[in-house]
Amino acid sequence: MAVIDLITGFLGAGKTTFIKYYADYLIRIGESVTIIENEFGAAGVDTAFLQGRGLKINQLTGGCICCSQKVNFHDMLLELSHQGCSHIIVEPSGIYNMDEFFDIVNSPAVRSCCKVGSILTIADPHPLTDLSEEAMYIMYSQLLNTGKVILSKTGNVTPEDILSSIADLNDLMKHYKSDRIFGTDVCIKNWSDFTDDDFESFRNVGCQAHWHEEKRFDHSRLYSSTTLADFCQNEADLLHALKQIMSGRCGYILRIKGYIPTLDGNCYEVNCSANELLVTSCRPRNALLNIIGKDINRKKIKEYFVETPKVSS
Repeated sequence: MAVIDLITGFLGAGKTTFIKYYADYLIRIGESVTIIENEFGAAGVDTAFLQGRGLKINQLTGGCICCSQKVNFHDMLLELSHQGCSHIIVEPSGIYNMDEFFDIVNSPAVRSCCKVGSILTIADPHPLTDLSEEAMYIMYSQLLNTGKVILSKTGNVTPEDILSSIADLNDLMKHYKSDRIFGTDVCIKNWSDFTDDDFESFRNVGCQAHWHEEKRFDHSRLYSSTTLADFCQNEADLLHALKQIMSGRCGYILRIKGYIPTLDGNCYEVNCSANELLVTSCRPRNALLNIIGKDINRKKIKEYFVETPKVSS
């Protein structure tokens, strides 16, 4: 029977990076692992990141697995189980509404060949501002039934910041009248220090059942995305462009992720959120940058990049 682990968390929390660590461990102990990847915005960014690490990926595109892709998600779980996959890791989009997850995995067909393993919620300890009521509810739904909250990006925060972050999580629970209180079920360890014992605890932590009143709304309209396939002159120009885009000049930008080649012959992996800007050199890839936010000014963003260079005949 295949085990389904759900790795959830808001936009930019660090789900894909965590999955790389976690899947590597499962493969090392002999599990047959497949990742179901459901991206918000341009398909292929997170998939390329994971495939570059040699992981097996199945994509679900064209909508979220909690709404327009529910049936396809259900059928993919059945197919992977019948193919002999022992461990399925599901990475939904950052605006995934958890209320729908149990409806799918508790269907008779899925229950006959799959079981829920652990629900792990990745949380950025840096506070997000200007979140709508709907966005707050999505974060709440992702936290409510989790087996463990795993804080990301803890290397540049103070112990006081960590305590404040946990207090914020508990305030969110209270806001929606939940009796759940986070404490020992929050992992604050630096990810590079994870041991096999840590990963084994994640694998066995399971999930919790907490009743709540469900809210129905079209969560796909909370944010929009735009995709670029352009270049920058060099790394310095790329860093400048990203800082300008994240500054608010181009809309309320929550997330930038993808690959940008530069005209000096290099290529960079871009991974930016509201509180972190990461640019690392990588092997050559096609230009693909996914930008997620509200009121995105694509025309303004394009000013910081150059068009794909034409090859002369």
